[in-house]
Amino acid sequence: EGIGFNACGAVNACRGDISLVGGPLDSINQIAVFTNAYTCSQGVVPIVVELREPTRGRRFLVFSLAIGLACVAYALVSTAGYLTFGSNTASNILLSYPGDSHFASFARSAIVVDVLATFPLRVAFSRS
Repeated sequence: EGIGFNACGAVNACRGDISLVGGPLDSINQIAVFTNAYTCSQGVVPIVVELREPTRGRRFLVFSLAIGLACVAYALVSTAGYLTFGSNTASNILLSYPGDSHFASFARSAIVVDVLATFPLRVAFSRS
């Protein structure tokens, strides 16, 4: 027995098939994920106002870094989840992990803190 994290408890107990490319309908189903990524656009104006000198280059740099970091984070989590569970990956990756997993419980708690901390910021954008 090694010292490591095994999401399924037993080797490959919850792993499904892994395929590199899905069908065209699989790609269409992901449109909701991409459109949801653009819902944060209401925060652009306050960010631009806070820049010391909001030149076109600085705005491009800030937005490129933000989108790039988010893409890297999503790619890492989704790839790790898919390689762990294969075709048995749930749409919410945390639902694929056992309920008694400390890692999944920590991630669920982090999401709760994130939502609670972000909600007031979302409301503040709609005030003015």
